[in-house]
Amino acid sequence: MFIRKKLCDLGEFNLINLIRKTTKLKDKRVLVGIGDDCAVIKEDAEKILLATTDMLVEGVHFTTNFSPYLIGKKSIIVNISDIVATGGFPKYALVSVGFPKTVKLDFVTGIYRGIKDVCNEFNIDIVGGDTVYSEKTIINIALIGEIEKGRYLLRSGAKVGDYVLVTGFLGEGISHLLDKKIYIPKIRLDFVKELVRYNLVHSMIDISDGLSSEINHIANESNVGAEIFEKCIPISNYTFRIAKTYKRNPYELALNGGEDYELLFTVGPEKLFDILRIAKNKTKVSILGRIVLRKFKVTLITGNYERRMLYSEGYDQFKSK
Repeated sequence: MFIRKKLCDLGEFNLINLIRKTTKLKDKRVLVGIGDDCAVIKEDAEKILLATTDMLVEGVHFTTNFSPYLIGKKSIIVNISDIVATGGFPKYALVSVGFPKTVKLDFVTGIYRGIKDVCNEFNIDIVGGDTVYSEKTIINIALIGEIEKGRYLLRSGAKVGDYVLVTGFLGEGISHLLDKKIYIPKIRLDFVKELVRYNLVHSMIDISDGLSSEINHIANESNVGAEIFEKCIPISNYTFRIAKTYKRNPYELALNGGEDYELLFTVGPEKLFDILRIAKNKTKVSILGRIVLRKFKVTLITGNYERRMLYSEGYDQFKSK
């Protein structure tokens, strides 16, 4: 049935679902496989391993006009974001790279310097990797993290009645790209430590593909619906300015732009005050809406208080022009 189809017909998320459906787990120690921010693997009676990997490709995620140091920083930070979104602590990295033969050595060393500086900041050991020839620069990092048994957070834990919250501002990633800059996401590790410590969150995901995609991921994995209020979406003055310059809707950038790597999570009403108290001295947190019954699906309440379906229209690298 897939013989005549092209990848652009299928799209990234359908491809992932196809791979997920045709991949069977053999080891019972694998608690969570394909379909979340991290794989979750039982290490021993007390510890859980978290595993993730992300790839950055020249011409898709960056250009050689960008600072190689910042490219290196982003390549490891997007992996750390997955570990943190699962509630864990990053520990070990494997760094694999592909470079053209003609690439300048200072570009290569700049990337490694950015990676190493972030690893030093988060006490991550680089324990291996690979180097290959490639027509374009490619950076692939696999990251291993840890968390105590029973403490990890998934996309699938949202409950009807939960509030939907997000850290930071949305639309930053795509705004920087439009402005021909590379965006370095902020990692909310200290904030997440407190959320995990006091068991405050039901579900969590990082926003790599846009708010519209990620809230649908949570809804689908948790078998619930959601309502998001457009006016509650946090957007910075910078994004408003870039949107005006490029004649774009700032809310569309926030909903569908991606590359923000902020944390989208759900919390029961009885824990909301605790979340806001912890966030007060650590990070900006905004309440976006509520989790509702599955039959109500995922909807957006617009600035004119009209309700419309909120589909997964975030960044899809196989469908985007």
